[in-house]
Amino acid sequence: MKIYKNLFSNEFCDNLIEKIKNECVLSESYKTDWFVWLIWGQQPSQPLGREKWNEEIYNVVINELVKCDFPKHKIMWLQMTEYKDGRWLRRHTDGAGNKTSIILLSNGFVGGDTYINDRVVNLEKGDGVLFAGGHQYHEIKPVTKGTRYALNFWFH
Repeated sequence: MKIYKNLFSNEFCDNLIEKIKNECVLSESYKTDWFVWLIWGQQPSQPLGREKWNEEIYNVVINELVKCDFPKHKIMWLQMTEYKDGRWLRRHTDGAGNKTSIILLSNGFVGGDTYINDRVVNLEKGDGVLFAGGHQYHEIKPVTKGTRYALNFWFH
């Protein structure tokens, strides 16, 4: 697991949230209690036709990541999550062998802590974490006040 500080500026995070909310497909997860905007790629549990993929937002994110020391990998899926009103994500692992990244896009919420292998990961707005999501358990605790937005992606 590696934490990356200040991957995105506050302004970039705010603009990205609005752009995603206005241009991408919103789908509520059927397994847990959170909302997800599907941006690019496809998950078996939430198929999204390629015509609905947002290449522009994908490229904006990739171009911003190129500016820092974030590792270059082939992204399989890209989405934004929203947690509020007690919403959370259960403890789980992702597909075997996948790397997972979470970049926090908001602040000012209460709760919503990111846990990886039962250890809290302290992220501020614009920070990210990269970890072996296919092998390491991770979860998001309930958000009790405000709204937590994060960009999530998975790599080969």
